[in-house]
Amino acid sequence: MFCPNCNERINSTQRFCPHCGARNPAAGGGAAEGGAADVGRDGTQEMPPASADGEAEASENAWHADGANSYGSGPYGGAPVPPPPNATTPMPPVPPVQPPSGAPIPMQPPVQPAPQKNSPNVASIVVLAAAAVLLLAVVLVVVNPFGGQPDNETPVVEEAPAASAAAEAEQRTADDVAADESEAEEAQSETDAASEAIAAAEKEKAEAEKAKAEAEKQKAEAEKEKAEAEAEAARKEAEAAKKSAEQAQAQSSQTPKPNNFYILPDSSSRVYSYSELDSLSTYDLFLARNEIFARYGRIFQSDDLNSYFNSQSWYDPRYTPEAFDNNWLNSTERANVDTMLQIEQSRNSPYV
Repeated sequence: MFCPNCNERINSTQRFCPHCGARNPAAGGGAAEGGAADVGRDGTQEMPPASADGEAEASENAWHADGANSYGSGPYGGAPVPPPPNATTPMPPVPPVQPPSGAPIPMQPPVQPAPQKNSPNVASIVVLAAAAVLLLAVVLVVVNPFGGQPDNETPVVEEAPAASAAAEAEQRTADDVAADESEAEEAQSETDAASEAIAAAEKEKAEAEKAKAEAEKQKAEAEKEKAEAEAEAARKEAEAAKKSAEQAQAQSSQTPKPNNFYILPDSSSRVYSYSELDSLSTYDLFLARNEIFARYGRIFQSDDLNSYFNSQSWYDPRYTPEAFDNNWLNSTERANVDTMLQIEQSRNSPYV
């Protein structure tokens, strides 16, 4: 359909013309059908938006309360004329509709004003002007050609020292922590080194004490061996001295024997008793024991024996010590040799 005011194409469901703002009588049946829908929450009737040339406002307010036309010197020459087809008589105020108790109050969606025909887009101009002002402000803030500082901004230079101080404080704290850790590690290292040094010193001390004890033990053993050797040497010297004394005594006390003499004349045929043999001197026992071997012609290594037996007429030296056989002695001679040797050993004879 077309608007009865501006003859522009409109939708039959639109209440107002989007071009001129005139009311559409075909939408909602006018005030009788849409009065309740046109009443706001404050009880007033909704008015159509004003157009750029004021046609809607003239259409709505052209009639007074008594229905007279106030158009002045319009096309009708000031005479009363009927209202235009698109004009409606103002409705009395409708009391607000109270919703039931406890029911939610429905919200009336806001009515968007219809765009006006051939009117400049003020909103677009305002938006563009605001964007230009904002862009200019951003450029002034960023470039700052006058060297000033905007009042609504916090000086960056003033915040920098605080941030720098905080960063330096954190860095100092980190450095202090690192220094403390380094000092702690150095102290621990020194403690470990000192402990190792103490342990090494104690180990060396223990080894030194052990070596000292071992040296003292070896010294004691050496002294003991030395004392034993000295005692043994003294004993041997004493025995040698005793033997020499006995030999000297025997040689000085023995009576010269004839050249045809036997100390034990029956040594090959009779076993002498222990007491009989024990009555002889140590030197005579020495001569009597070897006298049994001399009768068989045995040669002796001792000069004393060779000298003595060579002085006897019955002695005939024929066998060296290596060639002589002890099995040549009979049992009686062996018994007498064993008894005399036993007596000599009991006397610690130097001739044994």
